[in-house]
Amino acid sequence: MTPSTRRFDRRVVPWFLTCFALAWTAGAYAQFQPVPGREYHEIFNATNQVRGEAVVALVLAPSIEAQQADTIQVLLPASYNGELRVEALSADGRFRGEGSFAGSRSRDRWVALPLGRAEAKEPHASLRRPVNTETLALAVRGADGTLYVARWGGEAPSSHRSEMLRIYVNSGRADIFIVPGKAKAVHCRPLTIPQPLRYDSYCDVPLADVPADGNLKLIRRDQFEEQTQTFSVYLPHE
Repeated sequence: MTPSTRRFDRRVVPWFLTCFALAWTAGAYAQFQPVPGREYHEIFNATNQVRGEAVVALVLAPSIEAQQADTIQVLLPASYNGELRVEALSADGRFRGEGSFAGSRSRDRWVALPLGRAEAKEPHASLRRPVNTETLALAVRGADGTLYVARWGGEAPSSHRSEMLRIYVNSGRADIFIVPGKAKAVHCRPLTIPQPLRYDSYCDVPLADVPADGNLKLIRRDQFEEQTQTFSVYLPHE
């Protein structure tokens, strides 16, 4: 081997390692890809179907900056394989972003879904996603309708047990409480907007209070009766 060949090898090795690292990183965030024909897009002045769901969305309590991101993340069980349906929705129903992704979870519990620069399906170039931590929710559902915990942004999550789980709900004009296991009940906050359509309240539950089985109780109280509904959240303890 000549000296010139040895010099060439030294240059190739770092280049190869850099390319390998980039490919590995891309693979980590490419577990799920948009479903052709159902890529994420955003709709303004949307038409909404009437839905009877009480729990609308499960999100780690967001910031305005995070809601502007072009990537979201969802917390999935290790065995998950199939489609995910993403919906960003405003409480008044005037905005909706939607799209589907397909794939399977690999090593990371948090899976990144690249929304990309969503284009509105209307000729209003000035319209933007109406970011607001109370009146803009994010829902990610599995093929069977299971609602998973999501978060805005593509940055690596912090120690999530110290964060808040924000639960967007329909109160039916009643007082709503969330009871996380044996912890104290959380009184949900009503929105202060004129005509809520998709949801009208939200509840912030400390993640540390969510029990290991993920079971939460929703209580709806009005002046005539009390109704109770149990639902489950996939939120594995470290």
